[in-house]
Amino acid sequence: MHPLVRHRRGRGQHDNPVERIWAALNNHIANTAVTWLGRRRQIHTFFRTRSPDQLLATAAPWTSPWLPPGYEQNL
Repeated sequence: MHPLVRHRRGRGQHDNPVERIWAALNNHIANTAVTWLGRRRQIHTFFRTRSPDQLLATAAPWTSPWLPPGYEQNL
């Protein structure tokens, strides 16, 4: 491996907050046959029906007050 390249073990797409939101959105709209306008409405509905706190809990679940102490991992 090149000395300037750092390899982080134990990290994946699910560790990225944006990927977490994308996965939740994908689960919300997956397998629905709609037009592009319908898809856009689904996406807008997804974000309008969720509060900022819900989106934060999806993006960074370790900040959720419902998780037990020590749940987070220092990767």
